[in-house]
Amino acid sequence: MYVLIGIFLGGLTLGGLVSWKVTADHFEAGMLKEQRQEIKIVAKRDDVTAVSGTQAVAAQEKIRTVFRDRTIYRDREVPVEVIKRMDSGCVIPNHFVSMWNSANQGTVPDATSGIDETASDVRLTDIEWQKEREAEICLANTEQLIGLQGWIKGQKAVE
Repeated sequence: MYVLIGIFLGGLTLGGLVSWKVTADHFEAGMLKEQRQEIKIVAKRDDVTAVSGTQAVAAQEKIRTVFRDRTIYRDREVPVEVIKRMDSGCVIPNHFVSMWNSANQGTVPDATSGIDETASDVRLTDIEWQKEREAEICLANTEQLIGLQGWIKGQKAVE
């Protein structure tokens, strides 16, 4: 009788071990499947990042090229005499300079000082060059934001 009980308990133990092994194998297979899926998602996200990075570099280079070409054109096509005549013929008042600076700083100009109409040391070409630099920076920032929005959409599409 003890032998039968021993065989019965041994069979239950062996059956439990086999069942545990099958369950563990099934669980491990499920984990591997999830890991493979996660690896695929990460790879797709990396692809989206690579494409976005390539597009961003191309957009920034295009902006730099346009503004470099504008400078080359201006320096080649506009005679120096014309530039000197424009600079000497246009007096930039200090009030304009303070308004320009406060606008660039995002502040309200100081109204208590009144309007200073005296001539500043700023030349018309200084304003032109500064405006070109600001426009280039603005366009570069715009392209970066567009690229970031595209990257976010691409990342969400992967999920």
